[in-house]
Amino acid sequence: MDNTTYEFFIRRAWQCDRFEKGANTDTWESLLYKKYNFDSSIGTATEIKNKAEYDKKFAEVKQYIDNAYNNLLYRATKINNNDDLVDALLDLKTRATNSDSPANLYQTLKDSFETLNNYNL
Repeated sequence: MDNTTYEFFIRRAWQCDRFEKGANTDTWESLLYKKYNFDSSIGTATEIKNKAEYDKKFAEVKQYIDNAYNNLLYRATKINNNDDLVDALLDLKTRATNSDSPANLYQTLKDSFETLNNYNL
């Protein structure tokens, strides 16, 4: 998984610079690191601690992404006759919200770029 996909998605959604609104590759890298630590600790004494850290970071990342989709939806509603765009963004937002792993979330972000490109958003 590419760390920059996450950052570029947030930056594009908010039209912001790095380090704003959660747009930082380190945030995604930290999530992957915590996921690795949790997966490696299953069956050990540190499993519960690592799971809590991973769950907290995953929730944080998903919140940044949810906020970005909310902003994209706000922008999309300002464009006349773009019900298809709003529907596509709502679909992607739902997929992101229901993601149960960084891999699923990452795939949703990758798929989002096609929609953003098609609608020049």
